[in-house]
Amino acid sequence: MSFLNIHILWHLLWVLPLLGIIIATACLRREKILKTVLGSRWRDPEFILLSRPLRTLRLVVFIAATLLLFAAAARPYWGQRLLPFSSQGRDIMVLFDVSKSMLSQDVQPSRMAHAKWFVRQLVNESHGDRFGLIAFAGQAFLECPLTSDKSTFNQYLNDLDTATIPVGGTNIQLAIDNAIEAFKAAEGQHRAILLVTDGDELTGDSKKAVEELKKLDIPLLVVGVGDPLKPGLIPVPGENGKGTVFMRDKNGEYVKSSLNEKQLAELASLTGGCYARSTAASININKVQQRIKQLIPKEFEHGKQTRPIERFHYPLIGGLALLLLWLLISERTVARINNRLKTGLNTIIVLLLLGGTGLNAQNVVPADEKPLPLAPAAELQAETPVAEQAPAGKGVKKMTAPADVYNQALALQAKNPQQAAEMYRQAINMNGSGKKIQASSYQNLGVMQHEQARKAMEQSLATVKQQNLDGALQLLDSADAELNKAEELYVEAIAAAAAVKTPQSQVNAPSDIAQNQQKLLFDRQIVEKMRKKIEELKKKQQEAQKKTQEAQQKQQQANNDQQKQDQQQNKQDQQKQDQQQNKQDQQKQDQQQNKQDQQQNKQDQQQNMQDQQKQDQQQNKQDRQQNKQDQQKQDQQQNKQDQQDKQQQADQARQDAQQAVKDLKDMAGKMDQKNLEKQADEAQKELDKAQQEQQKDNGGKAEEHLRKAAEKLQSQQNKDNQQDKQQQNKQDQQKQDKKDKNKQDQQDKQDQNKGQQDKPLPQQQPKKAKDAKAERGKEKDIDKNQADAVLQSMANEEKSLRDAIKERMKEAYRNQDVEKDW
Repeated sequence: MSFLNIHILWHLLWVLPLLGIIIATACLRREKILKTVLGSRWRDPEFILLSRPLRTLRLVVFIAATLLLFAAAARPYWGQRLLPFSSQGRDIMVLFDVSKSMLSQDVQPSRMAHAKWFVRQLVNESHGDRFGLIAFAGQAFLECPLTSDKSTFNQYLNDLDTATIPVGGTNIQLAIDNAIEAFKAAEGQHRAILLVTDGDELTGDSKKAVEELKKLDIPLLVVGVGDPLKPGLIPVPGENGKGTVFMRDKNGEYVKSSLNEKQLAELASLTGGCYARSTAASININKVQQRIKQLIPKEFEHGKQTRPIERFHYPLIGGLALLLLWLLISERTVARINNRLKTGLNTIIVLLLLGGTGLNAQNVVPADEKPLPLAPAAELQAETPVAEQAPAGKGVKKMTAPADVYNQALALQAKNPQQAAEMYRQAINMNGSGKKIQASSYQNLGVMQHEQARKAMEQSLATVKQQNLDGALQLLDSADAELNKAEELYVEAIAAAAAVKTPQSQVNAPSDIAQNQQKLLFDRQIVEKMRKKIEELKKKQQEAQKKTQEAQQKQQQANNDQQKQDQQQNKQDQQKQDQQQNKQDQQKQDQQQNKQDQQQNKQDQQQNMQDQQKQDQQQNKQDRQQNKQDQQKQDQQQNKQDQQDKQQQADQARQDAQQAVKDLKDMAGKMDQKNLEKQADEAQKELDKAQQEQQKDNGGKAEEHLRKAAEKLQSQQNKDNQQDKQQQNKQDQQKQDKKDKNKQDQQDKQDQNKGQQDKPLPQQQPKKAKDAKAERGKEKDIDKNQADAVLQSMANEEKSLRDAIKERMKEAYRNQDVEKDW
């Protein structure tokens, strides 16, 4: 078994000690609290019912669960399987400089070692991308074609050294030409060239190769290794391979190599790539990764790959099961657990007996009946004094210390309940206190809490009659809390009584407490029904207020529209009168003009033509005015129809408000809420008046009566809240209008600046069905071991072939004289 995330297990080195410290601290703190509360009895089994073996077992189970959950998080696996896959990625061709200048140690441990580490990190952190490797110096050679197998690529990368290329020097142009040749079979915008060098170009012209990269749209990513300010010496093996010396030129001077950062940055910028200088202090790998991610990924061929079979669910299920077991294991002794089980069974029996009785809804106190009478304290079956008989032969009873305290508390219960409760608790915690005294004390404490709950219920009824519904709800909450405390004390009493060995006590005491529990359940049901009735009444009140306000708003809107329509009608009538007056004046002028024309006996024909034109203009003007009047009539009819629709909506809202106020009035009368009933009655009268005024077409007065009806249903605080809400709604509307305006302006601006969309990329034509069927027919399942053997054989043959090619290259360039071979 192995783990995919084995580093998760290292966290156990600090998690387990931390758990140990927390557990030890908790134990010490628990003992300190017990000593403070119980004093010298903190180890007494009568008071501390703890099973230390069970606690130890819980601790072991918890630690085992923690270990299994950590093992699940580490993702364990065993076995492998072949799965189909399809990947997307980019093609990156790495040009690696293996010239002797890469041996310089200005970047520790050396330029070449740092460059290998940089490329290895880049490949391991790039998922789905394919990488190829070209080594270059004075010549260039394709070491590894494009592959997604990182292990194979890293193996070729690790084998690189200065002897990989037999010709010395640095020829970047030749390396780029080889990369372009390797990319001819893979066209697209998913390609890039990564050049790792110190930039000391001795032969070739890299700028010519860059021009070809620009045409092919292949970016050049350049990683410079070295120090541009401090040239480094080049260490080489000494004579006969002994020791290390620094390289000298033909004049006997030491060869110093520096990073040609200016040229490398220029090459990267010309192709749209990026340049990053990497040193031990500043790696700058993120810059290269970001530029690679900007390339458009391409979908590669589909295939199959081996994937480990994860088995994390086994330790996960085991850890969760142990956690559940840890929660179920109790640290109490077996006797205490049995007592708890008996108590639970007794409680279940009581609930089953009470479940068949039911409780009628009439148990909730209505407004016209008397409250439910409360049982006196004696009815709750309080315990009688406990006395211990003296030894035989004596006629006087001697009281034990816990019994004396209990009897004194019982005597004070009616006069001073608070002091009696303290003495009951003292009797429970006294050393030597028996189970009978503890059971009786718990029972009487529960009776006291029960009586306080009933008092709170009585106060709640009185508060309802005082028209204070919120105060009544608070008192009901208080009564509910007191009933919960009483129930807890009754349960403790049953548990203590069940442990008493006297048969008579086991029969009577739980029975008395069960009767008290039955009455407690009845009281709790009464509390819940009273709460529901009060909440329903408040809901009716809020609904009536809401309906009345909606009716007022709709009536106000209808009145505003009516006023606008009346103003528009008055304006049109005035315009009509003015037009008639103008028409009469114009007719008089025309008559006078005609008389003058007749007297002149048509002497001036030109004047007549002008008059005719003038008449035509007047006729056209009259026609336009007539069309305008017709349009205004149509608008008036439409406005009238809209006004009728809005008035119908206002009438419907008023009817809903009348029904809601009527329901509120009926419920307030049932619950004896005189003030609320009076408010609802006054609101109903105002709504009736509003209806009468509306029938008389007097919308203004109808709106006034609706406003008064809403005010009748609101308290002063509700009025203030309503005004604040209206003001807030007004401000929100103004902000929304401003926001909509800004959004519209921004949209208009975007529409103006919107350019042409990019053309879609050409898609590859799908293969014909016949070809696809033929290819599927060629696929055959082979054995995994056989496939590994075939792949290993192919890899060995490929390596042998590459080694033979390198030897031929060395023989070809062995006699070539290179002036600068670093």
